[in-house]
Amino acid sequence: MGRMTNDGPPGFEEKLAARKRDAECFRKAEARGELTFTVTERDPTSPRTILFWIMENFETAPAEKLRDAFEGALGMQFSGVKKKRAD
Repeated sequence: MGRMTNDGPPGFEEKLAARKRDAECFRKAEARGELTFTVTERDPTSPRTILFWIMENFETAPAEKLRDAFEGALGMQFSGVKKKRAD
């Protein structure tokens, strides 16, 4: 579990780092003219979607990306955010 810091509640630093990685990923994809698709923790299918991506990319993706994805899926699964299907 995250530790308390002067910058915010537990987990704050990890969420901030994840947002920075996401922004960089989007910038790179945009520069290449690629389409992107976003999943949020509010969507109850997001963790399974991410786990499927991990399975499909297990042999080719760098271990760090796989670990980031898995940690993201766990965070979404067990977050306190109320789950809601897309309208």
